[in-house]
Amino acid sequence: MRKSAGLYRAYSVVLGVIALVAVVFLIGVILLSVVSYAPKNVFGTTVLRVESGSMAPFLDAGDVVLCDEAESVATGDVVLFRAASGVYAGRYVLHRVVAKEDTEKGVVLVTKGDASDSADTRKLSEDDVVAKFRKKLTVLTAFMNFRDTPAGKGVMFGLPSVFAAVAVALEIAFASRGRVRVKNSDRT
Repeated sequence: MRKSAGLYRAYSVVLGVIALVAVVFLIGVILLSVVSYAPKNVFGTTVLRVESGSMAPFLDAGDVVLCDEAESVATGDVVLFRAASGVYAGRYVLHRVVAKEDTEKGVVLVTKGDASDSADTRKLSEDDVVAKFRKKLTVLTAFMNFRDTPAGKGVMFGLPSVFAAVAVALEIAFASRGRVRVKNSDRT
């Protein structure tokens, strides 16, 4: 009986660890779901996923990037702005500043996607710039891209379900071992 109690405690610890891992895993998945194509401010840094391949090979569709406030913008910087018209009207765009021009209304920025042969038709003022690219998050990009595949969805939602099923099965198995069985001859 003592050996069984020790074994039960060991399995209880293992089940507790499995349950904790499953909960942390689910919380991580939920938190990562806030990373989207619309920029989100996280601790003063803008986080977003790249929506198109217009900046390939520098940035690919699905990449997760960090951007900072654009205190100043120079030629060569990759900037985040909201498209005013065209296919991406209202969406956020990351393009490279290829020129700065002085005009009667002030300095305007000429932007272009690295994958494009021509500059964007709309010129930006420095006030149009929402943020400036800082860094691509390679590991998070790989995780998010895997999460979006059918296999990734299966792992993200199937793994916690398997953990829960194993925990319940082990609990039932050990609960049934602790029952006292009465022989038919002992019944009155």
